[in-house]
Amino acid sequence: MVRLLALATLLSASGFAGAATQFTATLDAAQIVGNTPTATGTATVTATLSGGPGTWVLSYVGDFYNYDFGAYMLPFVTTGTSPVDGSPSASATTETLADDVRNFHIHTGARGLTGPVAYSVRSPDRENGIEPNVQIAVLSSTHARITGTWDLTDGQIGGANEQTKQGNLAYWAPLMAAAQPGEEIGLYFDIHTNAVPTSEIRGQITAVPEPESAAMMLAGLAVLAAVARRR
Repeated sequence: MVRLLALATLLSASGFAGAATQFTATLDAAQIVGNTPTATGTATVTATLSGGPGTWVLSYVGDFYNYDFGAYMLPFVTTGTSPVDGSPSASATTETLADDVRNFHIHTGARGLTGPVAYSVRSPDRENGIEPNVQIAVLSSTHARITGTWDLTDGQIGGANEQTKQGNLAYWAPLMAAAQPGEEIGLYFDIHTNAVPTSEIRGQITAVPEPESAAMMLAGLAVLAAVARRR
């Protein structure tokens, strides 16, 4: 019994219940607040928090389906400008304008609530010009991948919310790091399209176990089970 308790203590101290660095969000129309969800597209975003006070960085990778990122988003992250309204670029992947994505955000707000923007790729731009840390890969006419970082230089210039703690990663990073696996953060990803300029789909950011911690926990549980069987 002493050995079992010692192993359980070791698992607890291994970091599995400690600071969170891995996060995920599943975006859909069902989470939209304030209008009737009609969107058929979906997305999954994973994110990793790294660094510490003064160096925090949230790196994200999002896979979006049934939206056109080539019309307005791709030109913006590569040149700093986008086509005028109603004139999608030559990199558009669909003929319709309805599914053209106009912005990718991180908003403040718990599930069921809406809040202001904390991070934005396009104008009002938190990167202030050509986006050096964002890449968009148009993988097919129905699949696009956006990768980038939210860092301490974002959310500092322009817009009233950017001058508050809600618009700064320095405020949110410690809260994210303290989250337990399965705990939702007061932040959510969303996209805005021509069809729904307010918010097309959104997904609450949720902490998940780090792979190495989860593996250690499973290995420990297997040892516990083996000891129990022998006894």
